[in-house]
Amino acid sequence: MVVPTAGLADVSLREVWTSMAVVSEAQEFRPVPKVGDGFARALRIVHDALLGPSGGAGRPVPSAGAIFPYDVLVLTDEPGSAPGLFRVDAVRRACVRLLLPAPALRAVVQAMPRAAGVTRDVWAILLSRPWLSVRKYGPRGYLYAQLDTGHAATSLLGGALATGPAELHLKLARRQIQKALWGLLPFREPHSVLAIGPAPVEAGPDPLPVVEPLHAVRTDSHGDLERFGWAMLPDGLATGADTPGTSAAVPTSVVPGAGPGIPAGDWLRWTRARRSCNQFRARPVAGSALSDALGALGTRLVTDLDGAPSELRLTLVVTTDEVAAACRAAWRGTGVDVVVSAPADDPDHIRRLCMGQRHLGGAKAFLVCHVDGRTTLGLGSTQVFREALFRAAAAAHLVYLGAARAGVAVTSVGGYDIDGWRLLAGLGPDDEPVYLMALGEDGAGRVKQDRAAIAYAHGE
Repeated sequence: MVVPTAGLADVSLREVWTSMAVVSEAQEFRPVPKVGDGFARALRIVHDALLGPSGGAGRPVPSAGAIFPYDVLVLTDEPGSAPGLFRVDAVRRACVRLLLPAPALRAVVQAMPRAAGVTRDVWAILLSRPWLSVRKYGPRGYLYAQLDTGHAATSLLGGALATGPAELHLKLARRQIQKALWGLLPFREPHSVLAIGPAPVEAGPDPLPVVEPLHAVRTDSHGDLERFGWAMLPDGLATGADTPGTSAAVPTSVVPGAGPGIPAGDWLRWTRARRSCNQFRARPVAGSALSDALGALGTRLVTDLDGAPSELRLTLVVTTDEVAAACRAAWRGTGVDVVVSAPADDPDHIRRLCMGQRHLGGAKAFLVCHVDGRTTLGLGSTQVFREALFRAAAAAHLVYLGAARAGVAVTSVGGYDIDGWRLLAGLGPDDEPVYLMALGEDGAGRVKQDRAAIAYAHGE
């Protein structure tokens, strides 16, 4: 038997030890003077949408493993002040200016989407960092990173629209942005850009301190480990095609006609109330409550997507004919399928289909987000794939908010048997489930039971 080597024969033990033992020196910072009103609004949006308190006592947005595999940057090019790029540091709870060389900063500003005839001087940029999820979940972590970042983008957009004009762009000059930022933030994918319009800013201090480092910040990466993980991605995903935002951003809903949606004035209320259920109680859930929860799918979001409905399909699996009848009546003409399944009422069967996650056994409804594999994975481009995953994440995020409003317990399901759920939901062989949510009655569990049995929950 030949034992394979690590392929690093030219690396000395001294170099390996240095990478293990040397910890980066602590950064020193100094306060940054007031940047501008647009920046202040952007920082408030980011704080309330991604960092503020929530019903689960954590962040307002869900994330597989609470990893949050993305960076949030705020870019300002407001009149009367020099352009600036800042990174929201969720660990330090601060907004840190990035010392980006002037040519690179100009390249980022030039790559930002601008609506025809409308001035946009401030943007929030979301960069997905797949490594953070992949190092825990393996290849499936890439999917989680995309979905988690989609949640963040949806929360940012809804929070911005609650206070003034904003547009979310997913068609980007991706390579230009990535190249300009690579020296400071390597191994990231530009996911989306929120263009933030002018609006009144509430008086008071910034929600986070705004600082800048006294010295240049070292490259933020895990070196060769992260580089190796990045090298495993197909080029179309790692870099993507440049698709500069030329299409207009218009208000559209994820599922047209699904319901009244979440009013802009209530968005932050339900964002703060959003939580993931830790344990379901095995009791029926009323069809009216489910309809109210999924009615949030009618929320109008301002994005540059063309609204092609074929990119995302939704199937609700319920356990009784009565619940199905109520949901079908509420969603007639929306394109959401409702399926009654006796096996879905069997806790043991649900656990088997969800990789042994016992806390899901009592759920009484399941929302399956799926796409057509022929167009999304076969003939489609990587941009179509990205947009399909964003639609799924946006739909799931709206359901989280709708469930908080309706008093329905809900959680996302990470590990699940794709073929088993195809069968349970009555899907075709070309349907690819990309997101699964469980809904029901809250059993008041303190900790998700799958966290005590991660190997079973994630197939390791």
